[in-house]
Amino acid sequence: MGNFSLNLDGCEESGQKVMEIEHLSVSYGQRTIIKDFSTTIFRGDKIGVIGRNGVGKTTLLNAMLGKIKIDSGTVTHGTRLKIAYFDQLREKLNPRQKLFDFVGEGSDYVSVGGQNQSVVGYLQNFLFAPEQIHGEIGMLSGGEKNRLMLAKLFASPANVLVLDEPTNDLDMQSIEILENALVAFQGTILLVSHDREFLNNIVTAVFGFEEGGHIEEIVGGYKEWEAYRAAKLPPKEIPAKREQPAKKVPQKREKFTNRERAELESLPAKISELEKEQEELSKLLQDPDYIRANLDKLESIKNRLEEIEKLDSELFERWSFLEERRERLEGQS
Repeated sequence: MGNFSLNLDGCEESGQKVMEIEHLSVSYGQRTIIKDFSTTIFRGDKIGVIGRNGVGKTTLLNAMLGKIKIDSGTVTHGTRLKIAYFDQLREKLNPRQKLFDFVGEGSDYVSVGGQNQSVVGYLQNFLFAPEQIHGEIGMLSGGEKNRLMLAKLFASPANVLVLDEPTNDLDMQSIEILENALVAFQGTILLVSHDREFLNNIVTAVFGFEEGGHIEEIVGGYKEWEAYRAAKLPPKEIPAKREQPAKKVPQKREKFTNRERAELESLPAKISELEKEQEELSKLLQDPDYIRANLDKLESIKNRLEEIEKLDSELFERWSFLEERRERLEGQS
């Protein structure tokens, strides 16, 4: 992939106050997702949304954008907002649409960084072959779909970017290009990601999910969020040392194995799939027409949601363990 800047050509600056949220609450059935959240987002803020999977990060984004019904509270948008949304669920992708038409929107050219480029040449910069460019989106892999969404994002004039898991299935080069572009971006960013380093390098503040739908706002990145969480934990009791005879054992340096690395890289996609299923099932429980027509299915849906929450928590704990192990072991080398 080549080097790109986010396209602000022809997009005026937003107002100073981008979004004001007052006492926002959202629930699915009996489960509280967001409870009494208030904040103000200003132009230039780069917000990371953090929490275990399935906790409601995507729900928060959708509530802020007015895409879902909220229980109570208000979300007020500022003036002159031009929002580009990189959505984890890829809802904007029509599998029957051609890549050329999706990016070009009826034109043979796109404007990127103030310069016109042919749609074909532009998509080739994103590593799409000519036959793919004139082919249907439904033929793409998950990683290729994410690259296509990035191509669309870079060609969209915007002063507010909303990104839900943008790095899933991307190679390291693509992630680095995206990161550099977001760091240089002068507008406002709302970002959900499992990539700690990606978050630390981009965001200036964190909306962190706690138990019961509470959201804490912390200045800084993922490291500051971890420090905040650690400060809330009770001090650990240090067990008394038992005297043991000294043994001279040759130390063998641990390594982060290829199997562990493969597992670590696979977990975000698995977690995202669970979150997608959870979102879809929760929406069904909010739909009165569906409930009336499917009373016999409600119990199984609720059971599945409980199962997803448990599995999601287990996967996230495993991901956290492997990520911390990788950082520790690779930091020794």
